[in-house]
Amino acid sequence: MQNSDLIKSIENFTKKDFRQVKKMVNSPFFNQRQDVIDLFNFLNAASNSKEKDKYDRQKIFKSIFPNEPLNVQKLRYTMSFLYAVICQYFIQSEMENDSVMMHLQLCKALRKRGVGKLFKKEIKSLHQKQQQSNLKNTNFHLQNFEIAFEQYEFESSYSREGDMKLGELSEYLSNYYFADLLKLSCIQLSTKNILKKDLNLSLVESLLPTIEQNGFLNNIVTEIYYHTYQALKNEDNESDFRALRKLIAVHWNKFEKDEARDIYTLAINFCIKKLNSGNRQYIREAFELYQEGFQHQLFFENGGLTTFNYKNVVRLGIGLGELDWVDNFMESHAPFLFPSERENTYKYNMAYFHFHKKEYDQVLDLLQQMEYKDILQNLDARRMILCIYYVRNEFEPLHSLLKSFSTYIRRHRNEIGYHGQNYLNLIRFITKMINSNLREKTVRQQIVREIENTDGVAEKKWLLEMLEGW
Repeated sequence: MQNSDLIKSIENFTKKDFRQVKKMVNSPFFNQRQDVIDLFNFLNAASNSKEKDKYDRQKIFKSIFPNEPLNVQKLRYTMSFLYAVICQYFIQSEMENDSVMMHLQLCKALRKRGVGKLFKKEIKSLHQKQQQSNLKNTNFHLQNFEIAFEQYEFESSYSREGDMKLGELSEYLSNYYFADLLKLSCIQLSTKNILKKDLNLSLVESLLPTIEQNGFLNNIVTEIYYHTYQALKNEDNESDFRALRKLIAVHWNKFEKDEARDIYTLAINFCIKKLNSGNRQYIREAFELYQEGFQHQLFFENGGLTTFNYKNVVRLGIGLGELDWVDNFMESHAPFLFPSERENTYKYNMAYFHFHKKEYDQVLDLLQQMEYKDILQNLDARRMILCIYYVRNEFEPLHSLLKSFSTYIRRHRNEIGYHGQNYLNLIRFITKMINSNLREKTVRQQIVREIENTDGVAEKKWLLEMLEGW
């Protein structure tokens, strides 16, 4: 049951989701089966339970069919029907969030049914809605194209006037295409920075002169993605990053929240790339971008906060020494983490917080309480324990962990990208430190030089502090 499509679909339901789906399962338009209603009522009631067997199929079947022996196939049918209603809810809720698309579908239906007078009225209204819209994102240009194409389809059926729309269609489509091509190229570059994958960017590179020389940068969305692309392509290109910072500070509200969040995330990724190259001033840049994003309520997805963003804010804040702010952030924003990740994420980040404060007993206690579902969390937990063993001179468990940690990294190397090499470098230098005579100044200086000259070392600052402490 736990791994069924149905349970996965409701795993992160909000109270609003449960209320809305309850209306749908009780509506004859969407559902006419009592067993589906009963199953939903059971799952709704069980959603707040912490019992491990709350989705036990025997228990669920009995609540729906109290006078029948367990019939797994019958239960699956009921689950399938309820899942279909929930999928319908997902579609409906997404459509309701896009009023232009809903209006466009109305125009399309009127055209296909030959209701020309009403079509003209509604398409005119739709044009006006677009002109008044504050949004100027990639979807805006695509919608302009789709609206113009719908009008072209209507007019070409009745007269030759549709031919006059072809130039307009081409302009709308070009605006959308160039903006979206740059957007996708930015995402590719960002992915490359994480997974170290080779990319073929020859198409976007060949079209850059066309974008630069034909007025396409007059569109805010194209201009933003152009500067983002140039910054991500070359980390030394700080002028494009500065241009991007100014543009998103002013124009962030011209994008839907999801896309505005993605743009902020791409800018943050540039900062993280600079940080990984050793430019520590970009800690403040990334931290301020996150603060702006939270101020604009951008980093909440479906009413929740992702583990990734929660962790990044904590790390950046600690890196800047904003410990009181971070402590308050962790407590105030933990309730926004998705239920399935909340407890683990909070404990993991609290462990990191205590690790920074050198409160090692609290760190070990919190890490022992965690369930390690995420590989990167597992790696980072091992890193903290490794450092604690070293500081405490607990060499027997340290040697054992160095060996198992290295094996774990090599086993999962394809899944963790560049993180694997960073951790292997940490293991290498700790091994070197415990096998060297650090009382000798020249030995320490040699290891310091090696660490400073090695790119991608987890806990580089900590390693140097350990050597300076002799």
